[in-house]
Amino acid sequence: MRNLPYGGVPERSNGVVSKTIVGIAYRGFESLPLRILPRLTYLAAGFVLLCLLCTDSSGQSTTRIYETVYRPLGVEYHVAQTAHFTLIYEDGSESLVHEAAAILDSELPKATERFPGRRGLRMPVVLEGFSDRPYGFVSPVPFRQEIGTAAIKGNRLSARHDSWLWTVAAHETVHAAQAQYGSMWGVGGMFRLVSPDIARALQLWFPAGVSEGVAVYHESQLQSGAGRLNHPFFQMHFWASMSSEDPWSLAQMLEVPAYAVPAHRYYIGGANFHRYLAEKRGGAFMRALRFHDRIPFAGHGIELRYATGRWPHQLGREFRAAMAAEERARQEALGDLTKSDVLATGPGHMYRRPIWLNSTVLLAHAAGNDLPEGFYTLSTNGARDLLSLQDLSEEFYASLSMDISTVLFTRYVQDPLAHTRFVADIFSMDLKDGRASRITRRARAHAPVQHEGGIWALRNRGQFNEWVNITSTGTVHAVTEASRTTFVQLAPRPGSSDVAVLARKGGRQGLYVSRGAQRDQLEPWLFFTDASIYDVTWSADANYLLFTADLNGVPNVFFLNVAADEVRQLTNVPFGAFEPALSPDGRTLAFVEARHEGMDIRLTPFIPGAAPLTEIAVRVPISHAPRLEAPVEAPHMGVTELQRYRTWRFLRPRTLIPLVRYDEFQRTEHDVSLGTGIGLGLQGSDPLQRTAYLLEGWYQAGRAWGEVGVETARLPVRIAAQVFDRSTTVMAIVEGEPRRTVRLGREEVGGRIDLRLPVVLHNNVRHSSLTVGIGAELAGERLFDTAGETVEVRVAPGEAPRRFRTRLAIIPSLTWSHGIRYNRKDLRPAAGLAVSSAGFSDAWTDGFQVRRAIITQVAWYRALVSRSHTALRLRFKSLWQNRGSIYDLDTFMPRGQEDVYLGPGTYAGADAEIVQPLWYVENGFLLLPVYVKAVYAYGFAEALAPVDSRERQWKNITAAGVGLGLQMRISHVVDVHLRAGASFTRDGVSLTMR
Repeated sequence: MRNLPYGGVPERSNGVVSKTIVGIAYRGFESLPLRILPRLTYLAAGFVLLCLLCTDSSGQSTTRIYETVYRPLGVEYHVAQTAHFTLIYEDGSESLVHEAAAILDSELPKATERFPGRRGLRMPVVLEGFSDRPYGFVSPVPFRQEIGTAAIKGNRLSARHDSWLWTVAAHETVHAAQAQYGSMWGVGGMFRLVSPDIARALQLWFPAGVSEGVAVYHESQLQSGAGRLNHPFFQMHFWASMSSEDPWSLAQMLEVPAYAVPAHRYYIGGANFHRYLAEKRGGAFMRALRFHDRIPFAGHGIELRYATGRWPHQLGREFRAAMAAEERARQEALGDLTKSDVLATGPGHMYRRPIWLNSTVLLAHAAGNDLPEGFYTLSTNGARDLLSLQDLSEEFYASLSMDISTVLFTRYVQDPLAHTRFVADIFSMDLKDGRASRITRRARAHAPVQHEGGIWALRNRGQFNEWVNITSTGTVHAVTEASRTTFVQLAPRPGSSDVAVLARKGGRQGLYVSRGAQRDQLEPWLFFTDASIYDVTWSADANYLLFTADLNGVPNVFFLNVAADEVRQLTNVPFGAFEPALSPDGRTLAFVEARHEGMDIRLTPFIPGAAPLTEIAVRVPISHAPRLEAPVEAPHMGVTELQRYRTWRFLRPRTLIPLVRYDEFQRTEHDVSLGTGIGLGLQGSDPLQRTAYLLEGWYQAGRAWGEVGVETARLPVRIAAQVFDRSTTVMAIVEGEPRRTVRLGREEVGGRIDLRLPVVLHNNVRHSSLTVGIGAELAGERLFDTAGETVEVRVAPGEAPRRFRTRLAIIPSLTWSHGIRYNRKDLRPAAGLAVSSAGFSDAWTDGFQVRRAIITQVAWYRALVSRSHTALRLRFKSLWQNRGSIYDLDTFMPRGQEDVYLGPGTYAGADAEIVQPLWYVENGFLLLPVYVKAVYAYGFAEALAPVDSRERQWKNITAAGVGLGLQMRISHVVDVHLRAGASFTRDGVSLTMR
């Protein structure tokens, strides 16, 4: 019976729910030395966990540990070796790989000091340059580090690091060292014998904030003032939380939030908590890690108790009290704070980049709990109107055209076929109707600003970038580039040919000026001794240059009086004020201010003379400011054996795991029970995940079985193939006096190939995609009884029975989604349409009845009340089949009527479901590793009717009901969705779990 193409229902063995039992008997330990007992206990616990992970109760398939990843065609990779790393990089980026090698080799000893394991690290590192969306991560399956070489834009990371690679490579190397840590004894040691990759995954099996906190703490120790713990834009939400009446709990600071903002809360909380442990309880994390290595499933709460002697709730109260005291002292040192008026705020609302359209109306980008992401117009009288649904790159930069009719901005465009590629392109949005048009095609450009000759922008070049000019025809020309320089923003001075250039070099971010036609001559203009400059904008009369700086450790708004060459401070806020904009009449200052779990737009009068003067001593003498030299080639350091990447060289087996297959179901002596099967599975993949494979063999029911599968991502079409000889059980009617229904064994021998092409049609605030697939399966099957003898099957009246049956089946599928959109706290899409359809047809059979079926659903989503996140789903579905039992129809049938048999014919149905969130818990427990996301109620009504069925007496089925749902995360990584409800049908009331 085949699984439905939707609904997330796991494949079942013909409706029989199997169970898994794993038992360990302790015998003969009395004579062993007592010091060995804990170690044997760890090994036994490891064996139990290994069996639980590898047990398959369905008897049909085993979880694939290694998946394939499609990367763009035409990108060639090469390999370089260092003492500890195998660097895999794109053709033409040799200078980048040499620098990455030097950083990785220099940072590894520092990282391994934090995780002093007994084994040396040997690790692949993939450097990806084809995408503009920045990232870095460590994956344990397969074990590798992957870095997108395009740097993160905006103010999310510290501006004090020398380069993007110094930031990301040092951070990820800490994760790699943590994954590699471990001793011989314990569960981790048990797994290392059969799968070092799974052992590494267990070493990272913490709340995400724990591992990220260690890495952020490490990156913040590399250079003075650098790193996120020293970066006020990173810390401002933590300060706001610790001074609020509802500060984050320890679980909230360590677990990944599902619906709360900011989304990187676990980075912030985890880093500050680790700093607290390191400074107040030195060595506590390593003690917890050693405990975790031995028993990784005890939960982080027990590990903290072991490491600190304090229960998690005690430690959390202690930590929050200490941080609240620090925060009170920090705010007292700030002095008098700026008073301002709130223009835009809301629950979980994040407003960014205000732009004055006139003296009473602003444009801003916003997103929030109940706020669709996009551009909004904000009136000073309090009105807010959505202009256009638009995503932005992470710098949230936008600028007005010279005629104030359009807005220029950048967003990432996802490649239709290579879904890992995101290219930064420039768009223009009409301020009258909100329509956006694409200006560039794969320009890799951002931070656009219009000038008389076209558009200036910044184009990615590796981990740095260059200043470019984009003509009206879309042609891109370099204006200037400089060695190891990141240009951050261009701000042309109104009525002048001068351009204020915000740039970063050598860990110093400040202002340069470009005068006249010689754009490649950039002069240092404004730098601070121990602060960085952000967010540059001019006043309409060009007399004042407004910017953000973190002079006192907090982002605040300043301005430079160009004529007087003096700097004055406009705001003094507790957490952060940034992205200033001065009204056209020069009377009102708008800026973004951080608050607890949100960002507001505020207004304050602009009175230049009343602003306090910033001491000139904090400015860097121009002679000491970083100069922007012409590019030079980076030296080659510490890299040997450069060669082309060959997939087959990396396809060694990575995981050898025991298999336990279980099928125990026997109502009568005539029912077949396959019993327990024992075997081994072998899986592997290359670091680029171009190819993944699986080999399995097991012994069950008195004989050997097996399966071989392989997947490849070398072509746009995803290809997967398998060859199998496997067994299951199936219900059958046996002729005789009397006829009886028994469970027989079923052997399937054959092969299958699947082709799938997923295409991204549109990726913005609304997402649209199309996936087309087709599979072909050539398989023979036989039924056998309790003695293992083949049971003859009569395929049609009057025909001779057959012992073995063979068929060739074609299995097409299609999934299409259009305009799917979520707000931050939506449990269901707020808008969109989803269509899925799957078919099954025997193209050839060995003389028995052909099976054909097609099943389709169309789902329409709509937010009924955005503020309360009330969501409606209307779904229409149909089924045609020429015989029964082709599909598992549990999710197709109305709830409470899953046991009704559908024979040959055509069926149509519809259902409606309303989901109403009741409580966004967003909190959990560390001692009991459960994180609860949300509790909600739902109500439904369903109907199904035959359109053309041979069963004329069959009546329509209807059902209606209500229920409760619970979303939670168990053991920090396993998401669980529980539902329980009552379904009211003609036959009465029944319990439903879906």
